[in-house]
Amino acid sequence: MTETSMESMGVCIDIGTHKVVGMMANVRDNGTIEIKKMISKPSRGIKRGVITNIVPISNIVNDIIDEFEREFEVEVRSVSTSITGAHIRGRSNNGVVTISGERFTDKDHDRILLEAGKIKLDVGESVLHVLPQKYVIDGGQPVENAIGLSGVKFSLIAHLVTAATNEITNITNCITESGVEIDNIIYEGISSAISVLSEDEMQRGVTLIDIGAGVTDIVVYKGGVIIYHASIPLGGDDVTSDIAKVKRFSTQVAESIKIDYGTFVGFSSYDDIFTLPVITNQSESRTMSKRELSSIIEARYREILDFVRGKIEEADAYQMHDAGVVLTGGGSLVPGCVELVQEIMEKPCRIGMPMNTNFEDGKQLSPEYAAVVGLLASHKHDNIWQKELQKTMPSGNFFSNIYKKITGMCRNYF
Repeated sequence: MTETSMESMGVCIDIGTHKVVGMMANVRDNGTIEIKKMISKPSRGIKRGVITNIVPISNIVNDIIDEFEREFEVEVRSVSTSITGAHIRGRSNNGVVTISGERFTDKDHDRILLEAGKIKLDVGESVLHVLPQKYVIDGGQPVENAIGLSGVKFSLIAHLVTAATNEITNITNCITESGVEIDNIIYEGISSAISVLSEDEMQRGVTLIDIGAGVTDIVVYKGGVIIYHASIPLGGDDVTSDIAKVKRFSTQVAESIKIDYGTFVGFSSYDDIFTLPVITNQSESRTMSKRELSSIIEARYREILDFVRGKIEEADAYQMHDAGVVLTGGGSLVPGCVELVQEIMEKPCRIGMPMNTNFEDGKQLSPEYAAVVGLLASHKHDNIWQKELQKTMPSGNFFSNIYKKITGMCRNYF
């Protein structure tokens, strides 16, 4: 095995309901992600972001790491990974510190993040991220960043992302059983957001909707900071299940025709007929109209998107005149999805593709890879890359007692 030290290489693994994706890449100083290799394998043992059988998932992770090591003749020492599921929650808390020096330093920032992470949690709940929203110095007007500013009493208003402690532990065990360490665990909604959103959109205000197979993640930005997030246990698998139940097809057939012929009502007609796969057990009819299929698909998508808007409005996070909605994840690939989102959310919408990537001579990555790319991009986001997650605080917090500010290249060393 060889080691790479001069130019750090990042390795990340995104464990999803349908697939486990591993990615190895260089992250340049300008933020460009030069992908060296991407591996995708079908998932087993995970449902709606929750691990139900650790053995097959651990084996898949181990196979991916082994493949990286064989091809590049390196030793993978650590990886970053993501987490999602209905157990993900959002909380608000303040941190307060006083300083004796002339100006607020990085060490003071470490302390104030630690204070903001100290919050009474439910049993089995841990803090995953402490995300600064604004700082107040000696009771003055809020500022974006306190580093370098003078004052005595510094207050931080923070948005916290929490997760179920057992799910954090399960994800960790899936990785560490392959003999590597966890470099970082990032909430998947945030990982997707930093992969597909522009700084301008974050500043103006934007809603990210990441529709996965088992979970739909929502992240709302305003003024450059996250003001709301949620994970809904609905996604593409529910569409597949609806097709299977209504038409009495196998799950395999339902998934196949959803991918090959799925669309929304406005993009289909009853005259547009397709032949069902030969593996179907239907004997009375071997064909189906795209309009019938689209009506089943659209009904479920409407339910998901209505629920998304309701959750955002309930949290008072709906912004009428912002940059709109960015739709990503594998569920965004259904033709007509953008138009349906625009109708229900009453905002402009675009598909979010992973940005700043260099893969196979300029090949554009699909939205389904937004989260895994974001794991690599997160190295450049100091407020997301909260690496020291394994040391616990009182009250069950999983958040580190040391917040390390990362500068330079990503630090998933081999």
